[in-house]
Amino acid sequence: MTTDTPFKIPAESYWLVLVAGCALFLIYYFAIDFVVANWIYAPSGSWLYQDSWVTNTLMHRFGKYALILLYLLFVLKFFVRDKSKENAFQRYGKIVLLLSLVVGTFLVSVLKHVLEVDCPWDLEQYGGNKPFFQVFHYAKAYLPSSHCFPSGHASTAFTWFSLYFYCSIYYPKKRLYVLAAVLFLGFGFGFGQQLRGAHFISHDFWSLLVCFLCNAIIYKVAFYKKSGFK
Repeated sequence: MTTDTPFKIPAESYWLVLVAGCALFLIYYFAIDFVVANWIYAPSGSWLYQDSWVTNTLMHRFGKYALILLYLLFVLKFFVRDKSKENAFQRYGKIVLLLSLVVGTFLVSVLKHVLEVDCPWDLEQYGGNKPFFQVFHYAKAYLPSSHCFPSGHASTAFTWFSLYFYCSIYYPKKRLYVLAAVLFLGFGFGFGQQLRGAHFISHDFWSLLVCFLCNAIIYKVAFYKKSGFK
């Protein structure tokens, strides 16, 4: 992409949104949330991996800290870089990247705060003390909920879709590698939380869509036209 070319959403982006939307339709139509949860929970009648070192410490805690550290390294590199070797267009892109990297996780956090949804481990059928309620149909008698929707941990990986869009503009040949890495990390984090009983699989797909769409909008707006770069 040159400085005088409006940003175009890459073709594979539309396929990703379509596949994620179809996946959510199938998940809800066939109750796959509970199929997967039953597969994990039923054999032992408990969440065996709820406090496992791999899922709880390595994937959940250290995984999140690793991505936060990576973001801080990006910030540090931005401020200590050799400014003489980049133009205004390059600086602008890095600013958009740094700002948009936090938007997906922030938006998911806001949704988690305002939506009343419990985790699988809170439900009666999985050893908890609450019945299951659909989003927007939570009974007041059972408030407060655990605020488990969408998946916050998966969003710490999915918000790196911002780097995919950044590469689409500045390093287009690398964008698919970044996209694959983000999807791998996001669903890996999500599956770790499913093993613990912290989330359903649909929570991960919603986090994917929230992070992907908000970053797509940010980049479409930020690089809508020439932007005044020389």
